[in-house]
Amino acid sequence: MNFYSKSLVSFVVLFAAYSACFGQEITETSDIDFISIYNETKEKYVVDPLIQNGVYYENPYFNAQGHQFFRDGKFHEGSIVFREKQFEGVRLKYDIFNQQLIINQDPDMHMQVNLLPGNLVSEFHTNGSYFKSIALEDDALRYYQVMYESAEISCYYYWHKNRSESHEAGEYLIYVFSEPKQKSYIKIEDLTSRYRNNRSFVKCLPEGVKSQVKTYMKTNKIDINEADKYALEELFSFCQLTISQAKK
Repeated sequence: MNFYSKSLVSFVVLFAAYSACFGQEITETSDIDFISIYNETKEKYVVDPLIQNGVYYENPYFNAQGHQFFRDGKFHEGSIVFREKQFEGVRLKYDIFNQQLIINQDPDMHMQVNLLPGNLVSEFHTNGSYFKSIALEDDALRYYQVMYESAEISCYYYWHKNRSESHEAGEYLIYVFSEPKQKSYIKIEDLTSRYRNNRSFVKCLPEGVKSQVKTYMKTNKIDINEADKYALEELFSFCQLTISQAKK
């Protein structure tokens, strides 16, 4: 019997015991008690039926060199917005090769692992990073890491990996995953552009602010591809302020 089934059985037993003790038909009052028992059971077993709707996940690359996941490939506690409802304290990891989100609801690792439908997860936080499902290229929805976001200007990273095949172990095929690769995007109001270095980044900016931003980057010795999160936020805050002032 799996974890969810045990939880359901426990819930039924609790409710049956409750009904037997009080020997009453379900009324408006007992409906409220029923909800109370349900909530207490859910809290005890840390299971929410809504996010049980995923598919059991089996890793097809268990013997691969490297892995297909974001960062270290381990489960980290985070949050998701699933069917427009937010769930906190969810253990998850992000498969950037297949653009899939995998959750583990059992902290004791008893194989309670689900693959959530991507079209139902609009955003998630994991391992200190925030992702949103948005359409930037070809109007296709993909997960992008949000590096900076405002009404005037935003920055998004798209993470991906390449997969190759190796036959070094003889007749057995082994998949080999590359290091993570990043595509960087800047969105100014409704216009989205991809940039690759400082020069192409400045080219994406409105004419009235290019010179100021270029000077700011040179003064602060910013390499757009090497900048950490703090430096990037400072740069985009400056861009936002400069763009707002140019509109006046």
